[in-house]
Order: sequence, then structure tokens, then C-alpha cells
Amino acid sequence: MNLNTRVRIERPLISTDSVYGGEVVTWTLVGMAWAEIVDKLPSRDEGMLDVLTLASIRTRVRLRYRTDLDASMRFIIMRPEATTWGIIGGPATVGNKEAVEFLCEKKSS
Repeated sequence: MNLNTRVRIERPLISTDSVYGGEVVTWTLVGMAWAEIVDKLPSRDEGMLDVLTLASIRTRVRLRYRTDLDASMRFIIMRPEATTWGIIGGPATVGNKEAVEFLCEKKSS
């Protein structure tokens, strides 16, 4: 495993708006970790939402084995600028608890 990229791991905190009563989502730090980032090869993986075309960009994030992460969280990948990635798959255990892997997605317009 080539753990050469720093990632920030965040989880959502849901609170209630005091004025309107709706949900307010903020993100809080779970921790920082070194990760191996493996980008999926480019494809024509595009969808049409109203008139705006969104391209789906996916990557795999592999970390040392841990049990405190789940698909409700997100990663901020620091390479070289920080980008936010939502978790869409995982966690999957790699080997004999050597690592944990997630499939992540970033949307761009």
C-alpha cells in the first residue's frame, strides 16, 4: 500500500435551524490520515439534470484498517489542492484487516 496522500475525514452533524425549524448540516473533523488514492479511468459516465450536465468523477480511497468510518462521512483529499469527495461505497476490508477501502465520488459541472 502506498499511503502518500493526506486526507481529512469528516462526519455530518445535523441540527435544527432555530428560526425555521429545518435541518442544518455541518461537518466535523473525525481525523486526518494518510491514504492511497486510485482514480478510476475516465469514462462517459455523465447524466443530465435539467439542462445542466454533471460529470461523475470517482476514485478509490484506501486507508490503514479502522472501524470508525462509514458511508455517511466524506473525505477532503489534499492533492495538491483540497477537494471534497462523498463516499458512495464501502467500507470494504482489504486482506486480513490490512486496510479499508471506499469508493468516492466528486461532482463537477
